[in-house]
Amino acid sequence: MKREHTLPQGFTLLELVIVLIIAGVGLAATLPHLNTYFERQQLRTAAVDLGAYVDKAKTLAITTECRARASFTRSTDQQIRVQITVTPDPRWNSCQRWFEVTGHSGQTQVIVREDVLKSAELLANVTVGFLGLSGKVDGVVSPIRLRVRNTTGRIMPDGVGQQVVVYDN
Repeated sequence: MKREHTLPQGFTLLELVIVLIIAGVGLAATLPHLNTYFERQQLRTAAVDLGAYVDKAKTLAITTECRARASFTRSTDQQIRVQITVTPDPRWNSCQRWFEVTGHSGQTQVIVREDVLKSAELLANVTVGFLGLSGKVDGVVSPIRLRVRNTTGRIMPDGVGQQVVVYDN
């Protein structure tokens, strides 16, 4: 009877250690890029959130035919405070009627009072205003500058839905 010689099956400890070292080096090389990716995702999320408030102000300006504005202010605890207001415009009858129906005749109406966003840090206070009826931007709009840890970016709040984030780093 002849015995067949079989090869050992499985991996040696040395082979497993080499594979783990290679995997660790690959992971260490991609980790900084993952942090940047997640920070940029947080900035995009904050831009979408802020854009929703800008869109709401624009929609209010068009539907009520009154001036509307969205204000974003930085708080001491690194949060973004949001307020949306509608101001009477005596040129438009429907604006006056809207204020009469809501019971705030002739006074500025606060629609959103102090919502708080925690997803990013606001670098400077910004107010975006819209004209009644047309919904056009009232005056010059500054970009909204945001930061998430080491990543900063800015968006132009134009009130048309999609907010494009431009990254500074």
